[in-house]
Amino acid sequence: MHRDEYHPLYYRRCHSGHSDQALGAYILNWNEVPVILKDISLIVGSEYILDSLSIDFIPSRVTVLMGGSGCGKSTVLKAAAGLTPLSAGKVLYGDQSIYSLNQKEYAKMQQNTGFMFQDGALWANKNIIENLSLPIIISDNSVKSESVEKMVMDGLKAFNMEFAKMIRPAALSAGEKKIISFLRAVITDPDILFLDEPTSFIDNRSSLKLIKNLFRFKKEGKTIIMVTHDLKLAKTLGDYIVFMNDRKIELYDTVEACLESDNELWRNFIEDRSSDSMDE
Repeated sequence: MHRDEYHPLYYRRCHSGHSDQALGAYILNWNEVPVILKDISLIVGSEYILDSLSIDFIPSRVTVLMGGSGCGKSTVLKAAAGLTPLSAGKVLYGDQSIYSLNQKEYAKMQQNTGFMFQDGALWANKNIIENLSLPIIISDNSVKSESVEKMVMDGLKAFNMEFAKMIRPAALSAGEKKIISFLRAVITDPDILFLDEPTSFIDNRSSLKLIKNLFRFKKEGKTIIMVTHDLKLAKTLGDYIVFMNDRKIELYDTVEACLESDNELWRNFIEDRSSDSMDE
């Protein structure tokens, strides 16, 4: 297999060396920052949801998290974005732990990351314009209201959802909520994107538009970490695949290497995915 300098097995060894300093002090291009989970554990009651899991997500690449239901992939995604309190371990952006950030540094991290939730997770008491405007205002409160509204309406028009601007999330279908969640994640043009099942519940036409955007983001060099059950999307968009089983990382390699892997659990998984695609 061709040795890529970004290969997860030896990226950290080749790119270590930053001093432990304030986040943002050395970060000029956030899409060049590795997202690193180091020995993370999450315990709920007496149950280990994650147990000493470590993984380096490669910058400016698309990494796809795959696995069966309940394997922990969405929890890993939320942990990487700093949205899940952990029982142990570190989440590092570069060499800086995100749990040691002050308020200003944390705000800087939020400005440069976007998260699309599997269930939308929109603010129920705000209409759609407000849901999409708030990230822009938080990112830069000097932006004029006319500019904010134009950014929001441009996003809605791209998915033919102008009708939704003044309504609240409860009036939307599951797929429409997902589209708004996607727009909210990308509206400030962040360099790092976390996407949880981005195409689920979305109609084919909207799904194609969303995927077209993802390919554009990849071309721009954004870091994309994505959970999906869609093997075709993983193969065409992804650079790396992380296959999880029973809350552990069973396989992590380039898409090409994974497709050639003889790992039995992985082979069974992709055969099931292929069968599901044929049935649809």
